[in-house]
Amino acid sequence: PDILAFETLPSYNDVLAITSLLSEHFPTIEAWISFSCPDGICLASGESFEESVAVADKCPQILAIGVNCLYPVYVESLLKKARRVTGKPLIAYPNSGETWDAAKGSW
Repeated sequence: PDILAFETLPSYNDVLAITSLLSEHFPTIEAWISFSCPDGICLASGESFEESVAVADKCPQILAIGVNCLYPVYVESLLKKARRVTGKPLIAYPNSGETWDAAKGSW
């Protein structure tokens, strides 16, 4: 592949595993990482978003860092937090903002 996409990472350990895997076993592969965050503060696991971005930033094979699968209202605050710890390009692709209606089986 030209670039791998690691998306919807819910935890700090995920970014540690991915950056380790890339550097140790796939040194020529480049990638981008995006995190899943239930709010504008932390990862889905409750761990620090900024600390996770900082880990990804240290890996030269990670070309861009961002967020996905989250409410649009949280994108700006998370990208501001990311910018404090990385100069890499930032990416975002939030959900549409709709909520799932289980009774109707639709958005």
